[in-house]
Amino acid sequence: MSEQAFTVDGMHCDKCAGNIEAGLIRLDAVRQVSADATTRLVHVRFDDRRLSADDIAAHLERLGFTASASEAP
Repeated sequence: MSEQAFTVDGMHCDKCAGNIEAGLIRLDAVRQVSADATTRLVHVRFDDRRLSADDIAAHLERLGFTASASEAP
């Protein structure tokens, strides 16, 4: 298991955060998602044998957001 934080542009409200959480948790390898519109951070816990951080960023882009890996806690 790995954990990765992403800075997400375009996440302006709680509805956006909810859409991100719902969209990512549907991925089989994702175990936990927490999105915060105030900080624009998304924390994802996932099976890194089946999914990469780049895959998650690409999925966020398909959801309509721009994401980059973050060093945030």
